[in-house]
Amino acid sequence: MLSRGIYNYGRMGLACRLIRFLLPTLGLSRAKVDQFFELRSLEEQREWYYKYAAPRLWGPLIHRLCRSQLFMYLCGVHPHQFRLVHDQHDIYEFVKERIEYVLTQVPVYDNYFMSVTVTGRFRGKRVPPYLLEENFQTLRNNLDRVQVVYGWLGPFLDTLPPGSISRFNLLDIFDWMPPPVLEGTWKSVLRAATPNAMMIFRSGPYQLDLPPSIEQHLDSHDAKARELLKTDRSATYGGFYIKTLKPGHEHPSLRSNGVSKPIEAPVAVGV
Repeated sequence: MLSRGIYNYGRMGLACRLIRFLLPTLGLSRAKVDQFFELRSLEEQREWYYKYAAPRLWGPLIHRLCRSQLFMYLCGVHPHQFRLVHDQHDIYEFVKERIEYVLTQVPVYDNYFMSVTVTGRFRGKRVPPYLLEENFQTLRNNLDRVQVVYGWLGPFLDTLPPGSISRFNLLDIFDWMPPPVLEGTWKSVLRAATPNAMMIFRSGPYQLDLPPSIEQHLDSHDAKARELLKTDRSATYGGFYIKTLKPGHEHPSLRSNGVSKPIEAPVAVGV
C-alpha cells in the first residue's frame, strides 16, 4: 500500500481517485491543474480559479455529488455531520464556499493537502513535516511516547487518573455525536484535564455550541481560533475552537491531598 501510494486507499482514497477522474471530464486537464499548484501568489490563484475552475466545477454534476450522502461519506463526512451541515447551511453551498476559500484565500504552493487530493502526489519537499527525511530520526526517537488505543474516547479517559492530560486534539468528533454522547464525552475530558488544560477541536458547520453544563467550565479563545482557521489548508471545516479549563474548575480530586501527577508531554486524544 505504501509503495502504491497509501493515500489512494480507504474511503477517502476512493473519493480522491474519483475526483481526479472527473476533473478532466469537466475540462480541467492534469497539466492545467499542475500549473495551479506552482502559483506563488494569491492574486494568481484567484485569477486561475475564476478563469478555469469556477466556470467548470459548479455545475449539475458537482451539485449532485455534494448532495449525495454516499459520496460525502467517502469523503469522510459522517452521516450525522452531513445532516448537521446541510440543515444549517445547505451542503452544496457549504462545500462551494469552503473550496473557493481555500483555492483563492490560502497559499496553494505548499498546500500538500490539496495537492495529494487533487493530483495524487506531493510536490518535491512540499510535504507534511513528518515526511521530511531530516525529521525521521526525531520520529524514531519518540516512538515510545505514542500510545495507540482502539475504543471509545470517553471510557478510555475514565480509566486514567483525574487531571492527567494537559492537551487534547479532539478533531471533529462532536459533529458525529448525539447530544447525550457529546455531553458524556466532554465530562470525561473535563475529568481527565489538568489545571489550565487546553482543548482544540473542529466542526463542519460554522457554529457548534457546547451544552451549558460543559461551557461553564471552559474559557474560549475565539479570536485566536478564527485567526488560525483562516490559514487552514484542508478546506473541510467551517469552525475551529480553542478552549482552556477555567481556574478552579478542575476535577474535585485535584483539590484534595492526593493530586495526580499530570502527563508531562502534551497528549493528543482523538478517535
